Amino acid sequence: MKIIRKEDTFTREWSGGTTTQLAICPPEADYADRDYVWRLSTAVVRDEESTFTPLPDYHRLLTLREGCLELRHDDGAWYTLPVGQIASFDGGGKTVSRGRVTDFNLMLRKGKAEGSLAVRSFEKAGTDIPFGEVFPGEDASGTDQLQGLFVSKGEIILQKKELSLQLEELSDTRKELNGQKLQMMQQNKTLRIQRFENTFFHMMELQQQIVNDLFAKEYENKTIQEDYGSGVSYRNDVIEHDYQGRNLFSH
Repeated sequence: MKIIRKEDTFTREWSGGTTTQLAICPPEADYADRDYVWRLSTAVVRDEESTFTPLPDYHRLLTLREGCLELRHDDGAWYTLPVGQIASFDGGGKTVSRGRVTDFNLMLRKGKAEGSLAVRSFEKAGTDIPFGEVFPGEDASGTDQLQGLFVSKGEIILQKKELSLQLEELSDTRKELNGQKLQMMQQNKTLRIQRFENTFFHMMELQQQIVNDLFAKEYENKTIQEDYGSGVSYRNDVIEHDYQGRNLFSH
C-alpha cells in the first residue's frame, strides 16, 4: 500500500493553470520527455476555455474533484463532465474544454499500460482506508466526508502489464541466448569436422609419401642354357629386380 501525500508531490505552472504530478512510472521518467508508461496528476484549470496538450502516444482518463467541465473531442459535440463521472479519450486527438475546475488525470501509454479510475467517498470519522492510493479532495462544503479517487485497480493492472513486459523481455533474452548457444554448438561441430578432415588428409598425404619412399631389391639365381655347335653348356647367373612404391606390395 502507498498513500500519496501532498509533500510527496510537486506542482508546476502551465498556460491555463497549475498541474501537480502525483506519480509517474518509471520514477525517473519526465513528463516533458514523454518517456513514461503511465502518469497520475491533478490540475487546476483557471482559464474558462483551454485546449489540451496533444499526447498521441497516450490514452487519457479524466475526472473532476471540483467544478463542472464541458468537453469536445476532434470538433465533435460538446458534452458535460460533472464531478464523479469519468471521461476516457485518445490523448492524440484535439480536446477542448470549457469551465474552471480541479481535475484528476491518468495517462496510459498505448500498448504498454492499461488502467481505470473509480470514484469513492469515505467517512472521516473512524474510517481506515484499507488499500489503494487515495488523493484527498477539498472539503469545501464542510460535510463529514473525504472525496478521493481510487486508483488501486489501475495500479494493479499497470504493475501486471509491466511485469508481463519484463517477462516478455526475459523470454526474448533467453531465446536470444539459446540461439547463440545453438550457433556456438554448430560452430564447434563445424570446427571439429574441419579438424578431423585436415588431420585425415594430412595422414593420407603422409601415408602416400611413406609408400612412395619404399624401395627394395630382389636377387634371383637363374641357370642359363647356352647352345654351341659342339654341344650345350650351362651357367648360373644372378638377375637383379628393383621394386619401389606400390609395386613393392605385388611381390
